Amino acid sequence: MADNLFCAGQKKMSMSYKDGHTRTFRGYPKMSDAIKRLLGVYLKKKQYNKIMMFFVGICEYDEDYAGFLIRELIRGNL
Repeated sequence: MADNLFCAGQKKMSMSYKDGHTRTFRGYPKMSDAIKRLLGVYLKKKQYNKIMMFFVGICEYDEDYAGFLIRELIRGNL
């Protein structure tokens, strides 16, 4: 499979991000302290699948937004 699946000019990378993800979401949802503690436990155990299931199943976010939130959670921005 080709390394570059995008046409010239279709994907513009920002020099400030090195992970290759395009930032299209703004802001974070409000969370109670209990939810933050729960996500902190999952994060500490590196149980990212449980965090994804929480965001998609309980919060009913789509997978793209849930992935964004997980990346921000790992970076410590949530």
